[in-house]
Amino acid sequence: MANVVLHVFFRGLIAFVYNRPDAFAMTAYAINDIDHETFISFKSTAQACPAQRTDYADCRFKAQEGWCSCYIKDLVDVSLVSDSPLTFPKNSIAGRPNGVRPFDEGRASDLPWLVRMQNIDPATSKAKAVTSAVRAQLAFGWNMSSKACHLDQVADDECSDNCDYNIYPLRFVNHISRTTSGHEQALAEEVRFDIPVPSDNLKLKIAKRGGGAPITLDLGCSAGQCPNVLFLNEINKSCREDDSFQDVGSHFLRFYQISAASHPKRQFPMRLRENVVPLGVGKKQLLTCEGDPFLERYEIAKRKLSEDDPVFKLLDEVVIKGFETRIICPMALFEN
Repeated sequence: MANVVLHVFFRGLIAFVYNRPDAFAMTAYAINDIDHETFISFKSTAQACPAQRTDYADCRFKAQEGWCSCYIKDLVDVSLVSDSPLTFPKNSIAGRPNGVRPFDEGRASDLPWLVRMQNIDPATSKAKAVTSAVRAQLAFGWNMSSKACHLDQVADDECSDNCDYNIYPLRFVNHISRTTSGHEQALAEEVRFDIPVPSDNLKLKIAKRGGGAPITLDLGCSAGQCPNVLFLNEINKSCREDDSFQDVGSHFLRFYQISAASHPKRQFPMRLRENVVPLGVGKKQLLTCEGDPFLERYEIAKRKLSEDDPVFKLLDEVVIKGFETRIICPMALFEN
């Protein structure tokens, strides 16, 4: 069994395809969507992360932050490369969470908050083979220590200062006016998969789908420790929040373009605020994964902004306002 563990944090419009015939392989799909941009980032050095510009990805070292950041511009396949064969343990994810929302903060990190398409509609639970709908893909296996890092949560209504944040269950519906039926649960917007690797000699390879010279980056693992990797597919500068749809998870509809169903019944999540007791998490949003690189990038962004310019979501230098009332952008799990 490998003694080195790579923590990869996934956030944004990302689908996971659980390849059950192999019983251990998972593939992350960053959905190719005009409103989202894909980045892969990790702590590094200027020597280990030389500037590399191609037609499919731009990688550069950000000296002030100490990050190597790769902006994905075209369809790519991402992989981990080691001097020893990569073999993964056989693990599984529970079919459902233990409730419609966590009953205490300790259960907010349960991986089943990553919603299964099987629970929303069994007919949509399988994914197609990779098409142009997938901007970037990464296959991996995982340890049982993997967990959810951030659930959809929102501040009190009409709160502008000293807000209390709550985790609500969400219900999947097919129309904004039809809110009385459908699968219900709190939803993960970020998860961490702990990937066992055989040695410190570990590289990240980004290859253009269809051929061409790849970009290969040394992750700089040492003495059994690797930098945390952030795989991000977040909303871009052109995407702005519309107050009339602030609670509508319309981004979820993008996942149906990879569903193998011929005529999927498209559903999206809406927060249940009426006649519901949420989990209160205090004056700050609850993030449950230690060493979360997204949180570190978020804190960097806050330091660059005035107190009157709140952060919504962070993507390198991209900042979008409106953190208190926010759109829903969960991830989804398919099973093949």
